[in-house]
Amino acid sequence: MGWLRARRLVLLAACLGLCGERGALGASFYGESYVGLNIIEVSSELSLQLKFQTSKPQGLLFLAAGENDYCMIELLSGNLRAGHEDDIPSEAVFIVRTPPVHGYLQRSLSEEGSLGTDEKSPLIFTQQDIDDGYIHYVQTTPDQQQDCFLLDVMNGFQAVSRLEILVDIVPKWIPLAVQNFTVQEGGSKLLPEDYFKIPSKHFEGLDCEFVLLTPPKHGSVENSHFPRVKLMKFTRKQVIALS
Repeated sequence: MGWLRARRLVLLAACLGLCGERGALGASFYGESYVGLNIIEVSSELSLQLKFQTSKPQGLLFLAAGENDYCMIELLSGNLRAGHEDDIPSEAVFIVRTPPVHGYLQRSLSEEGSLGTDEKSPLIFTQQDIDDGYIHYVQTTPDQQQDCFLLDVMNGFQAVSRLEILVDIVPKWIPLAVQNFTVQEGGSKLLPEDYFKIPSKHFEGLDCEFVLLTPPKHGSVENSHFPRVKLMKFTRKQVIALS
């Protein structure tokens, strides 16, 4: 989210989705596509509220361009960068307005010949800190899927306020939701895909291998194409194909 002063053009660009609150305008962008908003010259502040979501490590997030200058926010190799035509990285300042809920930001300063120092939850850091790899997000609260924090960005020329950074948290272990089932005596039961759900978008389409640590005591697990051959392991693709 952000505000800008007297800009003529706002450009929202490549490789990201733009989505608002419930009932607000939403759009998706791919490749080199973008949307541009022409804004008339104004003497006071103009406010725009934008929300971005992207799975790409590269991409232009926001560009405000006038006749003689510009201000942009982009991702470069997964790092956030605020830029201006006369920008100096050490003068581009990020101010933490709302810290993360399920983790914290950390500034790690590594020095030659020493272990360096760590600053937990810095309130202010610069673009140079990010470029040098000093700023990290550290996730702490277990069983969370997403986190966010708000930043103000200033570089001496323009300012963007309440820039919301969303953090997708990838589970350390593959989550698996299984079901019990009933089989008639002397019969068999097809194990459908729903019995082996992986409730995480980060593992969609993953071909997992299931290994039986303890096999059944009064039966066996078999492939219906190869009956009477006991299995000690099978894959997710095999379950889907036989469902």
